[in-house]
Amino acid sequence: MEPHLVSVIIPTYNRAKIAVNTIQSVLNQTYSNLEVIVVSDGIDEDTRWAVQGIKDARIKYFEIEHSGRPAVPRNSGIRRSCGAFIAFCDDDDIWMPSKLELQMKKMLQNNDIG
Repeated sequence: MEPHLVSVIIPTYNRAKIAVNTIQSVLNQTYSNLEVIVVSDGIDEDTRWAVQGIKDARIKYFEIEHSGRPAVPRNSGIRRSCGAFIAFCDDDDIWMPSKLELQMKKMLQNNDIG
């Protein structure tokens, strides 16, 4: 587990174009010590190609058997994470650029959080 690394888990299901925008918003964070773990809830070539088309070593892409339950891809992402911190991001969310920086600043300043 890498200290201060944030593992951002993005579960998705057949939403390649929307997920790409979400992934870009995470990659554009002012806090850059992160990994992006995209877990497709089912085999989806469009999503696979779209995610693999984003050239950034911080992205990890996985496909699991379709479950239809949001917790399953989230838990799969957690099992594959390397970060000391976990952040969940739905595949249709767009993060403001300083979201993680502000959250990490608070987390690291206050040992009682968590």
